[in-house]
Amino acid sequence: MEIVRRTIEAVNGGSIAEDCFDANVEYHPMPAAPVPYAYRGVEGVREGLRSLQDAWSEMKVEVTRFIEAGDAVVALIRYQVRGRGSGMPMEGQQAWAFWLRQGLIRRVDQYAGEDDALKAVGRSE
Repeated sequence: MEIVRRTIEAVNGGSIAEDCFDANVEYHPMPAAPVPYAYRGVEGVREGLRSLQDAWSEMKVEVTRFIEAGDAVVALIRYQVRGRGSGMPMEGQQAWAFWLRQGLIRRVDQYAGEDDALKAVGRSE
């Protein structure tokens, strides 16, 4: 879970923790995200973060709970963002699923809720 925690802290700092990712990592934002398509590789993850930074002038994510599921970790997230163009604040909750391989993140998927993320990693609460 420490590698997932470090990754989220880096996002809050406006960057990615490159050393936490497998070279072939896949990042799948939620379908309703500003740019809802998959990003591949470490550079793709960096591009995904840039697309979020283009949409939001402020962005903060906080983990409220971690759930381990074999080679995956689900992070329940509370987020706060502010629209870059509108200045409108928005907050909500999501669940991010992280799959790991040899101590590195190989895939990240974002979900609207805990149940969908847990189902994706093969676990239900």
